[in-house]
Amino acid sequence: MKEYLLGTAIKIIALLNVATPTTATITIEDQGSIEKISDVAMTKDADAVYSYIWQSASTDNTGTYVARLTIVSGGYTAVKEYKMELIKQSDL
Repeated sequence: MKEYLLGTAIKIIALLNVATPTTATITIEDQGSIEKISDVAMTKDADAVYSYIWQSASTDNTGTYVARLTIVSGGYTAVKEYKMELIKQSDL
């Protein structure tokens, strides 16, 4: 699992198998299942490439965070989870 420092911007990139889905959204939860963002639209960078830049706060809790990407294309919905570990600078 990749580690990131609290207080830094994290870019999450999704490479899709469909050029332009109906919707591409992201939800990020901390280790306590508290949503930091919920169903926010991702940015289309190119056909089949979507991204979102999340700015973590230095005051957020350390631990495992889950980014849940939801892609809808017509009547098909795909959900993918990506886990990341957020740590404090002092933990290095």
